[in-house]
Amino acid sequence: MQIKSNHTILGRIGVLAIVGVMLVLFWIQRTQAQMLSPYSDFQGMTLSQLVTLQVKLTYLGPTTEPDSSLAFTSATNTLDLSLFVPFRNPGFSYFNDDLVPALTFSATPDELKAVIDKVGTLPNVIAGGVATNPFLSFALFNSQPIDKGFEAIVNASDATDLFTQLRLGLANNTEGLSKLSEMACPLDLLEPERPTDVTGDVSVVLRGVRLDRSTGRFVGTAEVTNNSGGILAGPVSLVFLVEGNIRLANTDGTTCGTNPVGLPFINLSTSPGSGESTEIKLEFNNPDLDEIKMTIKVLSGPGAR
Repeated sequence: MQIKSNHTILGRIGVLAIVGVMLVLFWIQRTQAQMLSPYSDFQGMTLSQLVTLQVKLTYLGPTTEPDSSLAFTSATNTLDLSLFVPFRNPGFSYFNDDLVPALTFSATPDELKAVIDKVGTLPNVIAGGVATNPFLSFALFNSQPIDKGFEAIVNASDATDLFTQLRLGLANNTEGLSKLSEMACPLDLLEPERPTDVTGDVSVVLRGVRLDRSTGRFVGTAEVTNNSGGILAGPVSLVFLVEGNIRLANTDGTTCGTNPVGLPFINLSTSPGSGESTEIKLEFNNPDLDEIKMTIKVLSGPGAR
């Protein structure tokens, strides 16, 4: 009888332990839901408060290998992805935040405000919560005026719209656009437009190539002349296929929406008018000191390069 009684006691303890774990998990879920703030709280933040805003994008869909998360804040603030941990949805794995270095860049407070405003046009995103067929986490954190967190876990369609609005908010942030593209390419979150190949209407001449001993890079300029007889829609991009172990160093990104994919490109700051020319500085990593030989393709107009 004593043995049976002990088994009964142990069984009750096991049940109580299971119930306790369930209550803890329920408490965690409720705590997380209570800690999240509505998107409108971030829309109401001033520029001085947005200095400490951090934005994070994390891929949550199926994968065979880690995919880098993307995070950005102002230049005077320090990114700290650990600040997002208390706001994580317990139903998902955020291993992409932990296993691989994040893609990072800085934005001005005005750009951060533009991001908040542009994303604010997407009702499925600003509603927060978890979409059917979850694909991407869009998260915000700010320590001003008090710690606040927001997260929307969206599907692939809404993620595409989200990236479109992020590009608009960061339209003048070259590094930011490049990092957005770096994340978007493998996830197929590209804008639907594609640029036009205008290589036959433009001449590109490489001039003054030399070794800059202070940086160890080869530098030069590309003179781009518009021979089309019309206006080239911006942005105008030069896509480089360079022979040998030579790489363009001051790239604005790599192609993934046009063929061939994986080639570096650089955007002109201005689009030359009919018959006009413009120059752009080029920098190359050339460890073997080879002669620089390349083929250059010219793309015109909006869309994924």
